[in-house]
Formats: sequence, structure tokens, C-alpha cells
Amino acid sequence: DNFVALIFELLPSSPDPETSLTQLAHLAERSGNPRWLLEYLSDAPGMFESLLVLLGGSNFAARTLALHPEYLELLADKGRLAQPKGLANLVKELESVVELFHSPSAKWNGMRRFRRRETTRLIAADLLGLMDLKRVTAEISDLAEGILRVGLNLMPPEGNFRVLILAFGKLGARELNYSSDIDLVLLYDGDAFSAERWAKKFVSALSDVSEYGRLYRVDLRLR
Repeated sequence: DNFVALIFELLPSSPDPETSLTQLAHLAERSGNPRWLLEYLSDAPGMFESLLVLLGGSNFAARTLALHPEYLELLADKGRLAQPKGLANLVKELESVVELFHSPSAKWNGMRRFRRRETTRLIAADLLGLMDLKRVTAEISDLAEGILRVGLNLMPPEGNFRVLILAFGKLGARELNYSSDIDLVLLYDGDAFSAERWAKKFVSALSDVSEYGRLYRVDLRLR
């Protein structure tokens, strides 16, 4: 009874109360221990309210939380959620993630999972009014740049050529949104065949879809 009363008290905060309830039921089912989850949320009404807002406002975030209920901890501290991490910290976290794995494919999957988690963090900050649009788009852009930098370390150019990657479009302007493609121009000096072969491999790593989704759709020009 107390839980039901709490839901009805908090639901008006959601942009779509009906969707919030549907997604909450799905999240509880996927958590493996619905009773524990609902008791946990009852004891943290602030987090519960934030969760209902997120579930009602973003299908992507709702699907991500259903796959990874451990990401609920992102909502535990609004003060931390409101603080942009910035490029340097995102790169450090990405480097820590890829160091956990041995195979290249596992490292790239680690980055895909990291991107999904960080995107959910930013959607939460956005929907809860903790970051303005300029900060959100800058942070999304920093996340993309961090992934490109760490990805280059995972797949350095091989062969008799050098390469320089330039970002154009929304990434170049640091105005990337949640679903933006990234526009890249790769300038190379040296063996054209090797440069083109490496570029295809690098773009495939960014755009391939795994169980964790893809990193980015890439619009590439080679010069």
C-alpha cells in the first residue's frame, strides 16, 4: 500500500506516466529480484522520482536500464549527475575500461557499453534539468572525441603512411546530439592502399553493431 501511494505521489513528475509504469514493470522483471528493487526504490524516493522521469522520457534509457539495472546508481547523486566530466576524464575512464579486456573485439565492446552508459547518464541529466543544452551537447561531443582517441590507440595506423583525423559537422562544432552521425575527414600522407585499408577497418569498428549497439554511424571522406 505504501509503495502504491508513493508511485501515485511521484508519477506526475514523469513526462509520460503510463509509459513510466510500463517500463518500471519491465525493469523490475529484468532485474532478477523485483521485490528487492521495489523496496530499494521505496527507500530512496528521490532516486525513484528521477527514475520515473527517465523511464517516461527516453525509450533508449529505459532499454539500457532493463539490460543493466546496475546503472540505477547513476541516479543516486544529482549533484554528481549535474557535473560534466569533460574530455580528459572521459578518456581516462575509457582507458580504464579497455584495460579490463584482452581481445580487441572485447575492448571495442567495452567502449560500446561505456558509450551506452554515458549516454544514459546524459539523458538523465538532460531530462531532470541538471544540464542545459549547451553542456549536454558539449559532453556528448567530448564522449565521441574520447572514443575516437582511445579507438585510435586500439587500432593505430599500420603501414607506410601517416593519418590525421578532422571532425566536421556537429562533432566539429561540439554540438553533437544523441543520434548524430559523426562527420570525419581523414588526411593521409604515404601509401594510399594501406591508408584506405586501415580507414575501412577503423570505420567498421566504430559503426559495427554488437549486442551493446554501435558506437557511431560515420560519414567518412578520405583525402
